[in-house]
Amino acid sequence: MDISIWVTVPKSSMFESITTGMGLYIITMIFISIIFIILTVLISLKLTSFLKDLDYCLNELKLRNYDIEMPPYKYDEFNNLRIAFNTMAGEIKYLIKEVYQSQLLQKETEIKYLQSQINPHFLFNILLTISTKARLNNEKSTYEMVDALSELLRASINTNNEITKVKVKDELRYIDLYLYLQKIRFEDKLNYIIDIKNKGIYDMYIPKLSVEPIVENAVVHGLEPMIENGRITITAYIHDNTLIFKVIDNGPGFDIEKIFAQQNLNDMPNTSSHNRIGLVNTNNRIKLIYGDKYGIFIKSAPNKGTDVTIKFPIDYGNKVS
Repeated sequence: MDISIWVTVPKSSMFESITTGMGLYIITMIFISIIFIILTVLISLKLTSFLKDLDYCLNELKLRNYDIEMPPYKYDEFNNLRIAFNTMAGEIKYLIKEVYQSQLLQKETEIKYLQSQINPHFLFNILLTISTKARLNNEKSTYEMVDALSELLRASINTNNEITKVKVKDELRYIDLYLYLQKIRFEDKLNYIIDIKNKGIYDMYIPKLSVEPIVENAVVHGLEPMIENGRITITAYIHDNTLIFKVIDNGPGFDIEKIFAQQNLNDMPNTSSHNRIGLVNTNNRIKLIYGDKYGIFIKSAPNKGTDVTIKFPIDYGNKVS
């Protein structure tokens, strides 16, 4: 026997269920779309921020700012690129500073060495002749001046093309010779004091002629323009495991910020004059030997004199601390 079961559903209820289901589906899709859009925008903003950072850092690198670094990011992919960029910038800085500049310094030293070999014996023989004649004629002052000049010139002529270190007492000897000659030239216009705070400093090592050029600069730029009462104070002491020389003059001084704005040679003031160029080269030489925390640091202002600080590590010749 066949049995048929009929289920009747009100038409209105069926359409109501379909409408409710469609409404929930539409709401769900809208919600998912909103979440998708928000995530897309957030990811886009993150990517845009990263690209802006990358573009900025690349431009800084192009402008030779090798200290620039990209900031850390939450996403590993961005961080991997950040690490790669920072490593690249660091390697470029090393190549420029440690390799390229070191090679330039070496080439410059080699050139100076070759130039110094242009018959220096002729010069010393002439000076020796003058010195001998002055001594025979009892011209003591002339003899002492020529003798001091000969020793100072001999110190300035390298015996080889390598960077030479000398004891502080030897560097002070070169300074004494230079100031002795200038004192005879300027007489009472030049007065100077050399104050070594610790006797142990005399046996420490520093690069040869690394303080004397600063003293020379103080005389030429600080005291030469003055009419009278020129004064230079040279002090050496130890602070924070660092050997510090201070060369202070009461000369006219200069606007250091203005010079910084006009010149950018390793943060050192520079003009076309020989002595200021010597300052820059000396500063570069100290930094290349010992690192960026050492070197020459200048304080000056118009009509307020100049205060030059030269920093070296404690160096006993075979051990630097």
